[in-house]
Amino acid sequence: MAKRINNNFERTHGFHITDFAKSESVTDEAIRMRIRNFGSIYQRRKSPTKYEKMYGRTWYEIAEERKLHPQTIETHQTKYGDAYYYNPDWHLTKTVFEDVPRWRQAVQEGEYWNKQSPLYHPKHPDYDAYRAGELYPDDYIGGSKLTPAEVEQMMREAGWEKY
Repeated sequence: MAKRINNNFERTHGFHITDFAKSESVTDEAIRMRIRNFGSIYQRRKSPTKYEKMYGRTWYEIAEERKLHPQTIETHQTKYGDAYYYNPDWHLTKTVFEDVPRWRQAVQEGEYWNKQSPLYHPKHPDYDAYRAGELYPDDYIGGSKLTPAEVEQMMREAGWEKY
């Protein structure tokens, strides 16, 4: 295998842009656009979603944590103002349990929506403050009983490779 040219990106970050792009499942150009738009390879979007501001988690992470369909999380947020809403009178039926693995598998295979990556990569300097809700104290309401490390472990076990 031919040695790659030691470029400015590799000198600055200590690894080749192609290696990092493959780990993020994006192209080299997407990483360069992150640098151009945000000044960091570790920031994925311009601003966080409402779930990231309020709970320090993405919509998909909350769904995985609660073992509910992501649309159910959206319904709880819209109807009750809390993605972690729990109705003690609601009882899971057999059909609900049978449906859960199907939608997870469909999402893993990319059938009908994309999993949403967190705003920041775990190596970003503000990542811990972002997960703890310190970046948006006026919007953050928490709700999860899991620590950021437990959420990341859960997502890795669910087969999500962005962690």
